[in-house]
Amino acid sequence: MSVTGDGTYMRRHTRRVAAARGSGGRRAPAGPPGPGPPPGPPPPPPGGGAAPAGAAPRPCIPAPPRPDGPRLLGPQVLDLLGRFPNVIAWVNGHSHRNTITARPGPTADRGFWEINTASHVDAPQLARVIELAHNHDGTLSLFTTLIESDAPARVGYDDLTPAGLASLYRELAFNDLHARPAAVGEAVDRNAELLLVDPRR
Repeated sequence: MSVTGDGTYMRRHTRRVAAARGSGGRRAPAGPPGPGPPPGPPPPPPGGGAAPAGAAPRPCIPAPPRPDGPRLLGPQVLDLLGRFPNVIAWVNGHSHRNTITARPGPTADRGFWEINTASHVDAPQLARVIELAHNHDGTLSLFTTLIESDAPARVGYDDLTPAGLASLYRELAFNDLHARPAAVGEAVDRNAELLLVDPRR
């Protein structure tokens, strides 16, 4: 299956992803997770009041449904997702950077892929199409294909059509003083086939 129209490229790229991720793209059973990062700052006092003097700043505003409830940070989210064999991917855009990370579980069928995609606002302004395929051999494939606007590369500054405004938007984002060219990610973080054990087998 080729999602880019260039089957040779996709197959070659798939091998690069598999080599970068190990186990031919399939996650081998992993041992127990390591100790993880050090704990973050303490949670705010109940009721969302101000933190005591000298305390570390609050990491974020509490979620509305349970403002006094516990916060789940990255390691807790990974642990939660790794408990369920039907989780095959965690798709987010928090880092505004194209990255794909294998998240091995305690067994081969409890691992998943973390897929981050760059921002629509900041350059390189990419979106990602994710397709799931059943390989009929006990594995699944996630095809991750980056797409971008088809707005013209050359800006017409008096063109106020949607395409003209989209073109201007691309130029402004590209010329931003704070633009991060590295956000496009490495080749293995862009168009790729990600293999994993089919949890239904």
